[in-house]
Amino acid sequence: MTSAYAEAEWQAAWAADPSGVERRLVPVRVEDCPQPGLSRQRVGVDLFGVDERVACGRLLAAASGERQLCHGR
Repeated sequence: MTSAYAEAEWQAAWAADPSGVERRLVPVRVEDCPQPGLSRQRVGVDLFGVDERVACGRLLAAASGERQLCHGR
């Protein structure tokens, strides 16, 4: 990260929800790439390889905590 503010926000959100239960941080991938560092421990959402309708549904599901709907796997 190059922004001091972004790094501080990331650390605060991680510290407030280290297990990911409250879904304060949701990794979102728009292309097939490895998830860096600690983000691998979070259930995220993949928006690549699907049409806009499916991507939108996955993003909304992830934001509302419906983890099982976030990946196409």
